[in-house]
Amino acid sequence: MTVLVIAEVFARYLLNSSMGFSNELSRVLFVWTIFLGMPLALSRGRHVGITILDRILPPPGARGAVRMSTVASLVALTVVFYKSIELAVGNWDQTLNTIPVTAGVYYLPIPIGVGLTIIFLMYMTLSGSRQFIEDEEESE
Repeated sequence: MTVLVIAEVFARYLLNSSMGFSNELSRVLFVWTIFLGMPLALSRGRHVGITILDRILPPPGARGAVRMSTVASLVALTVVFYKSIELAVGNWDQTLNTIPVTAGVYYLPIPIGVGLTIIFLMYMTLSGSRQFIEDEEESE
């Protein structure tokens, strides 16, 4: 994605030419990166979170707070999951403007990433833990 944007800037300003597909392709790659990175960050406990209750409550209360927040997230992400499937299916017969692929590829990473995130959140709800996979950095 970064190489594509740099190549577009180089072509536009130094060669006085433009790659018409670069803007749309970099946008699609950005969406894929974000929604596939989201479950990875969550699984390692690297997502943005407010942990003040974890620090001030005793361990049973902290696990309860984690469970409440993950259940709330599960509810919201379940709605996002189903609506994103509707968007992907609804746009599948259209094509992108500058790339000859279905417009569904723009929406497809959302249910994939959100679906994986839901799986991790279910584990976190049951375990009361904020991460799924131990990071090598933290175990040292």
